[in-house]
Amino acid sequence: MRVEILKVDGDRVAFAADVGTAVAGWHDVPPTVGRVYFVELSTHDTPTWGQDIVATSGGAARIAPDGDGVVIDAVLERIDADGLAFLRIGSSLFFFSTEGAAPAAGTPIRVRLATLTLFDTRI
Repeated sequence: MRVEILKVDGDRVAFAADVGTAVAGWHDVPPTVGRVYFVELSTHDTPTWGQDIVATSGGAARIAPDGDGVVIDAVLERIDADGLAFLRIGSSLFFFSTEGAAPAAGTPIRVRLATLTLFDTRI
């Protein structure tokens, strides 16, 4: 995902992407405010289908603040048998472990995460 760093506060960053703005952890050397980075998204959360992740009626991909965490509107691209979910957020993919019974691939979803970390891909 392509992000612009808006603010740095220790190991936390405020960022803007084509799908919205949010705050996340930053892995590695602190980034430079105003600079654009290509990042991978990661979470330590294991959200549960039907609680932290719900099907929606669709709409634009979005990432936004949600209290101390983030909310992401995306499309479920794929779900593996072990619960690994692949989400399409605009032109980016984000994958993480989940628990519970997932809907079919292609379903628009909303996920609430307490933790989100950005990893600079150095591209």
